[in-house]
Amino acid sequence: MDRPSFVQQHVALAPRCTMGVGGQARFFVCADSVAQIQASCRWAQQAGIPTYVLGAGSNLLIADAGYDGLMLSLSPAMAEVTVRQSTADEVRMRCAAAAPWDAIVAQATAAGWAGIECLSGIPGTVGAAPVQNIGAYGQEVGDVLQEVRVVERHSGALRTLAAEALGLGYRSSHLKGRWAQQYVVVEVALALRPGGRGCVAYAQVAAALQAQAPTPAAVRAAVLRLRAAKGMLWEPGGAAHVGSFFINPTVSGSQAAALRARFGLEMPQTPLADGQVKLAAAWLLEKAGCGRGLRRGAVGLAPQHALCVRAYPGATAAQVVAFAAELQQAVWSTFAVALQIEPDRIGFAKELP
Repeated sequence: MDRPSFVQQHVALAPRCTMGVGGQARFFVCADSVAQIQASCRWAQQAGIPTYVLGAGSNLLIADAGYDGLMLSLSPAMAEVTVRQSTADEVRMRCAAAAPWDAIVAQATAAGWAGIECLSGIPGTVGAAPVQNIGAYGQEVGDVLQEVRVVERHSGALRTLAAEALGLGYRSSHLKGRWAQQYVVVEVALALRPGGRGCVAYAQVAAALQAQAPTPAAVRAAVLRLRAAKGMLWEPGGAAHVGSFFINPTVSGSQAAALRARFGLEMPQTPLADGQVKLAAAWLLEKAGCGRGLRRGAVGLAPQHALCVRAYPGATAAQVVAFAAELQQAVWSTFAVALQIEPDRIGFAKELP
């Protein structure tokens, strides 16, 4: 099968990623229809070329060598949003995968629909939301996700997958794990609550509300203020980063108790339903000597938050990786806790922890 005419070659990826580093894609497609997605996947499969689906590049670290495969992105033509109220207590939003996630949150909260207000300020596209099961301040997209529509890569068939089948977990799903090379998300269906109370599960959000009633719009505004204060908002032309660079680690209950006994009651810990305990990666970094504003040449931590790794002008992916390894080693040496990098890593010679 000949290469489709809409498949480009040797396209720079750094400008398409919020981290701003990385090399070129050997092949690149900006698909404006399901048919182009199907044709791209069919050609890549027959040619034996690996494929990666690129959203807004907001949770991605690309190697300086680039990606020796097909980078598949979706054009704004695949960003349609439809809304219908199925019952007095539920509004359904069907969002095409290329729609900007934060625009969906803005639309929902302005209308008074609750369920995703704490997910404000998260960059990226709707299609990436269920893959990562994005979450913040006590909410996850899995809380309101109904189903996803996907293109099956090997057959080109359109399928609908119920949320219950996706294996949604903390920053994970089957779409990111065992199904990582099987599907391309083209539409996401959400169920929101009209007139619902905004989520105030975190004390930080309650404080940022400044005694306002917790409407979805007020909670969104509070979350945006929190993110801005932590340097976690991303804007074109601003600091290059992917938000939280490390996942908050989970440890056994016994290990958590031992750590708290050694390092004091102020050590943040969140008990989970399975008996494990989630630790705060930012707290671990700071206590391990990797505080806000730490800088190594063109890479460093944001002055506002220790969990935000920034790439400054002239930075390379290799420098970002070396800096991340330094942070991981510091936390391991201090706490014997392993920090895992949150963004996807593409094009590196070996898997990064």
